[in-house]
Amino acid sequence: MDFSKFESGIKITSEEGYKDRYYTYIAGQKVEQALRVPDTHIFAFQEMNIESGAVQNDKAIFGSVTSLMKAQAYELDSLPQRLKSKRVYQFNLVSVVQSDLIKLHFEGDSITGSQVDQEHYVSRYIINGEETFAHIHFIQESAFAEVVKDYDRLHNANCSFFNDEYDRFFLDAAKNYKKSELFKDELSREMRICLFQNLASGYYRLIKETISVSWSESEGILYIELGFDLDKAVLESLNNDRKLSDEAGRALKKLYRYEGSFKFTDGWIPF
Repeated sequence: MDFSKFESGIKITSEEGYKDRYYTYIAGQKVEQALRVPDTHIFAFQEMNIESGAVQNDKAIFGSVTSLMKAQAYELDSLPQRLKSKRVYQFNLVSVVQSDLIKLHFEGDSITGSQVDQEHYVSRYIINGEETFAHIHFIQESAFAEVVKDYDRLHNANCSFFNDEYDRFFLDAAKNYKKSELFKDELSREMRICLFQNLASGYYRLIKETISVSWSESEGILYIELGFDLDKAVLESLNNDRKLSDEAGRALKKLYRYEGSFKFTDGWIPF
């Protein structure tokens, strides 16, 4: 999913409660198999001759699992060098089987067999010296076309979910301290040029300081904190400068989607 249309980076996936919201949403979008949690533990695989039933070990199955996990590890490691725009990536590991799939269920001394067209398996493997877990979706070739439709539904659900989450994130982006801190470097860059044009030469060296925002719940106003002390007259001049106010308003709207009241303040928080 491409987020390059958005000016600023976000950290939606690190928010508390994100995973619960995501899986609850996906479950309501008729995604039946793509992200299904396995309901049994697969502890072994066995390849068998379809005619004679002769055992043929599990080399091909093991190879299909490890090759998928290694491919995913490679993609994850290489993403930082390849990323040129803000995107959300989701990797789903699928192994297509051109044969029958028989599931043997063990319960006490009882063993029952059933033919299935797909199965979910959580694999554990050491990659680059680290223990790695992955969800593998085995699909019989005859069922592949139908299962792909489920992954299409997952993709569409992902697009809707992250667009909604992006909008939800910005409902309080300027007022929430953790969220507002994500944009302070960009805000500083946006504000430095217009501040440079409005501050006396004695303050030029201070413009390199970080600029951030703080929300005053009691006053219902957003303060732009300049991070350095200013004379009262200078601060009043900044707050009365219409051009500077317009520039600051554009920066707040661009970064935080904030369009409410705001004031400049110096290093001393007024509340």
